[in-house]
Amino acid sequence: MDDDLAEMAALRKASRFQSHERQYGSRSQVKHVRERAEAKREQEAEQARSLREESARARDGEVSSDDSDDSSDEEAAKRQKKRAKTNHTSKKQSSEAIPEEDGEDEEEEDAETKALRAMLPGGFGSRVHEGRAKAVNTAEVHAKLARKPTTDAATDAGANSDSEDSDAGLTEEQRNQKDQDRKDAKAQRKRERKEKKRQEKAAAAAEANEAAELHKNDPYKLPISHEVELKRHKKTVLTIGVEPSGARVLTGSADYNLKFWDFGGMNQDLRSFRKCEPEEAHPVMSISHNPTGSLFLCVTGSSRPKIFDRDGFEQSQFIRGDMYLHDMKYTKGHVTSVCQGQWHPNDKEKVITSSVDGTVRIWSIQQTQQCLETIKMKVNQHKRVTVSACCYSPDGNLIAGADNNGSLQVWQAAAKKKLIPHKYHKRAHQVGQDATSLCFNQDGTKLLSRSQDHTMKLWDLRKFVSPVKVWEDLPNIFPNTTVMFSPDQKTILCSVSGEKLTDKGSLRFYDSTTLEQVRQVDTDAACVSLKWHPSLNQIFMGCSDGITRILYSPSYSQKGVMLCAGKRAPRKDATSSLKFYDIKTPNALPMFRDTNQRHERSQIKHNPLKTKKPEPPPEASKGGRLAGPSLTMHIIQNIHTKQIAQKNLDPRDELLKYADKAADDPMWFGRAYAKTQPVPMYAEQKEDDEDDQNDEIIKRISNRRQAKAEILTPQAGVPEEKKKAVALKLLEKEKGGPNF
Repeated sequence: MDDDLAEMAALRKASRFQSHERQYGSRSQVKHVRERAEAKREQEAEQARSLREESARARDGEVSSDDSDDSSDEEAAKRQKKRAKTNHTSKKQSSEAIPEEDGEDEEEEDAETKALRAMLPGGFGSRVHEGRAKAVNTAEVHAKLARKPTTDAATDAGANSDSEDSDAGLTEEQRNQKDQDRKDAKAQRKRERKEKKRQEKAAAAAEANEAAELHKNDPYKLPISHEVELKRHKKTVLTIGVEPSGARVLTGSADYNLKFWDFGGMNQDLRSFRKCEPEEAHPVMSISHNPTGSLFLCVTGSSRPKIFDRDGFEQSQFIRGDMYLHDMKYTKGHVTSVCQGQWHPNDKEKVITSSVDGTVRIWSIQQTQQCLETIKMKVNQHKRVTVSACCYSPDGNLIAGADNNGSLQVWQAAAKKKLIPHKYHKRAHQVGQDATSLCFNQDGTKLLSRSQDHTMKLWDLRKFVSPVKVWEDLPNIFPNTTVMFSPDQKTILCSVSGEKLTDKGSLRFYDSTTLEQVRQVDTDAACVSLKWHPSLNQIFMGCSDGITRILYSPSYSQKGVMLCAGKRAPRKDATSSLKFYDIKTPNALPMFRDTNQRHERSQIKHNPLKTKKPEPPPEASKGGRLAGPSLTMHIIQNIHTKQIAQKNLDPRDELLKYADKAADDPMWFGRAYAKTQPVPMYAEQKEDDEDDQNDEIIKRISNRRQAKAEILTPQAGVPEEKKKAVALKLLEKEKGGPNF
């Protein structure tokens, strides 16, 4: 066995030696290549020494200029001959040292790179490819591994290579002059590049100044000069909510998520600090804050809107109505999907919602189990319509609603019964197309409406017969495409989408007086939701690519996104990505710890859980009672003791204990008959009569016992029949006594 193992080890060692020899060559070959490399280095050193001597003689003037030119040409010719000869001899030596196989081509240069790089430290190397060894020169290795020069470095490298060939016949002064010319050309190119960059920067600054000057002279003062993007949603941003203070922004999307953005806590990364899903698998359709910003209304595709606090925690949820009732007026809540909702501008407790069930409902956050009022849309036909848009006027006195039947209706919020609308237009928009947005102006006299019939209309409530202005060719394919007035009431904003989901959109501005388009901001995706915060003076746009774009101007805007747009993100610590683990020695683990097995067995033996020891049986009775350590025995013992204690109680005394309490506070029939029933009168017994009655009872008992004893006890000389007759007579006398 040992001989076989030794033989196998020797074979493995021999195979490793053979593979090493195939890869790097034999020892004699390596030695020969090393000697050839040393000889090559000596030749190069000799050539450099001769060049230095020639240059020194030229400086001392030992040789004239003509002679030097001739000699330099001769020397150059000699050096070229020497170089060719040395190359020929090196190739011949390498071919003799490592014979090549016939019919094989040379290896490609790229394939040799890795092997050549590994051979540099030793100054020599050899490589075998497909069973062929090849010697490599150190200078050739350096030449192959040199990187290709780029741009200016390439020109400099080319110039240097040309100069090395041409400088062979030049004097030292000529070579220095040529080097100086190259340095001057390089410096000139550097100055030209710097000047070009300076001109480009000056042109950009001039354009920026011109744009700023135009922006400053803008009569509408639109904050659209700068843009910031919030990129976190995966689908269309359907709604945007901004707190009245402007500290936080909420974005709701078709990806079912609601995200929170805090301007004070963000930096240039622009990351949201919280994300939640208000209703599972339902898009967020509308967000509206209360006047203080402490709560907000969240409308999803479900029939039950929710109330959240500013940190995103659910506070309440409105009730769902009975879907089997035909008249929606009598249901407590919406029975189908809710489309939009808005908080009352002044009241902190009232909100309105519109739904597919054809109603607009007014809610109180203090009473979520039933709506305060139900407003049914006026329809000419007996069919249910979808109220796709609703809104409050800025003062909260008017409520507007639009349905997919083309009608536009306005109610007075203070009216007790809202059966008939205050303003009604039967064909405000095309039948069958949902209205996507409604908005009042500041004084509540004008109303903007946007529909999926690709139009936007301006209405005057004082003359509600026809629209004041109709804007057509405004594509709208999203259910929440928004229209609104600017905070200063000078412009009208309209979001426009393409005819397809992939088309680009735009934000268009119209003059509220002339009703003409004055500005347009193009976006890379369809523009859907809008919000213009009055105190920040910044415009928020929700787009179909999931990006919320914020437009602002350093001249007109303040705070908001400007707080975090220039704030740099903190540098990441290199150690933050490292994970540290606890180091435990194997002997410290319980499985490797040495323990006393006898002690463990004794502990297991006394542990009833590990040994599964059964419960012992109850002990024998002691003094008529059960005794035992178990809980069952303890309960049985207590029950038995209570039964014995109850046998000694007098039932009459126990009942009379509650007589006074029952008389003072009658619970059942005493209250009804307290004044009509007579007072019960009981006969009073004297003490002597009670004593006589007790004596008589004792006497009867004794007589009865005597009769039983006479019947049961046999007596001599007395017949059995006589005994029975006497006993029966005694029993007849005792018929009126108590039966004990």
